[in-house]
Amino acid sequence: MTAGLTTVADWIGSDETLFGQTWTGSIDERRQRARDALAAVRWESSSAKAGLGFEDLFPSFKANALQAVAWENIVAPGLYVIEGPMGCGKTEAALGFPTRVGMVRLGDRCAIAHIPLKR
Repeated sequence: MTAGLTTVADWIGSDETLFGQTWTGSIDERRQRARDALAAVRWESSSAKAGLGFEDLFPSFKANALQAVAWENIVAPGLYVIEGPMGCGKTEAALGFPTRVGMVRLGDRCAIAHIPLKR
């Protein structure tokens, strides 16, 4: 999770339309510029409700067989590996995990690493 947050922070901070290379300002101005940058990229806090079904999280489609099996078996915090070919829905299955096991608040000991691998 830290690697993902660091990557996104780097993308935002490197955007010259948001942060020009020669701009300087006070700490308060820098904080405001950071808040404005987050608003510009639509970075928003969110909250999720425990106990939602797969279709509640992804209303535009029904869970496929891989996603349904993952959803049925991921019922407690742990380490899970979901393998399948590109485009089979691994990302959606992984993204639903925190909601599935009730770990939806910042501060819960939950980390998700979704690393697409290509053979």
